[in-house]
Amino acid sequence: MRKFIFLPLILSLIWILSFVVVVNAQQEPFNELENAESQEGTDDQGRTDDQESTENPDDNKKITYKAEVLSVEKAACEDEMNAIEEEGKDPSQSCLKIKTKILNGKLKGSEHEFDADPRVDILYNEWDLEPGDKVVVTDYQIEGESNLQITELYRASSIIWFVIIYVVLVLLVGRFQGLGSLVGLGISIFVLLEVIIPMTLNGWNPLLVSILGGMAVLLPSIYFSHGFNYKTTIALFGTTLGLIVTGILAAVALEAVHLTGYGAEETLFLVSGSGQSLDMGSILLASIIIGGIGLIDDVTVGQVAVIREIYFENKDIDASRLYQKAMNVGKDHIASMVNTLFLAYAAASLPLVMVLVDQGAAVGDIANIESFAEEIIRTLVASSGLVLTVPITTLLAAMIYTSKNPMYENVKK
Repeated sequence: MRKFIFLPLILSLIWILSFVVVVNAQQEPFNELENAESQEGTDDQGRTDDQESTENPDDNKKITYKAEVLSVEKAACEDEMNAIEEEGKDPSQSCLKIKTKILNGKLKGSEHEFDADPRVDILYNEWDLEPGDKVVVTDYQIEGESNLQITELYRASSIIWFVIIYVVLVLLVGRFQGLGSLVGLGISIFVLLEVIIPMTLNGWNPLLVSILGGMAVLLPSIYFSHGFNYKTTIALFGTTLGLIVTGILAAVALEAVHLTGYGAEETLFLVSGSGQSLDMGSILLASIIIGGIGLIDDVTVGQVAVIREIYFENKDIDASRLYQKAMNVGKDHIASMVNTLFLAYAAASLPLVMVLVDQGAAVGDIANIESFAEEIIRTLVASSGLVLTVPITTLLAAMIYTSKNPMYENVKK
């Protein structure tokens, strides 16, 4: 019976390794296809029928550098300089001259000066740059010519400190279980960045990748987070059933509401920049399923733990009574998580909602905007999946713990 615990974990590790191998294998055919297309129609000297020479794809690329601000000085903008020449007035100084020093990469040690107009780019007003601040300098190389611009504040070093604080808190409070949760989180990040996203960009069906990748995330992470025991395994089966229900609901909802997946502005950049024919509707569906993994995982583990505690308090309890007692707790889970979901999704769209409300848009008009419709469907589908997962998992656990079948005796321990 102990294979009951470890078999899903072993299968998940096999899934992850298989995915990585497949992704690496898929990279070469796509690269070969791109090379073949780029060479089509060229002669032995690399010239096309209508060009003297081919354009090097490396001529158009973007390189980012970390830089330190050396000085920030006020300066007159171009229109202000024109006013000086025409009217003889004392110049206003609305613009900035920012001197920076590159700290990494091939330009390390070089100094560059930038002109900025805070009247046009209001971020400079918010950044309030001072000597010693760190910024991101992006080199937009077009046809081999560099075009350096300050594009962001450098935030990575500050974020790292918060990551360290988070890890320390998890370890202090959660101890070994907290360590397991961090391992599970690492696996989730790895599978998402190295498996799910590359496979989707390489032309795989997003829905299939999200389901298989989601299971590759779920199986090891749930065990590392909650322990290698039968309670976790029962919760795993409940979570799987919940994800299936959520996936079906999401597919029906997207079809009924006619969502295309192009509601968010970044999807347009993805389609134009990836060079692939991507099914954004399927990607939207996949994102709903992946987003439901952690949510459903939490409630299923909690419900199985409740069933287990009630059972050991009274081993003579029948399945119906056990189910009813556990559902009293499950209803509280549902109430709190549904509200949490709404607030989380509403907060993500809050600035845009405020703009529309300020312009007098009606609630119905806001709901018809695809970006908002997507968030509404995410909330409703995830909440519905959660609501259905709680009784499904509770019933499954109640039936196993009250079963008289000898094969479940080890499970109950």
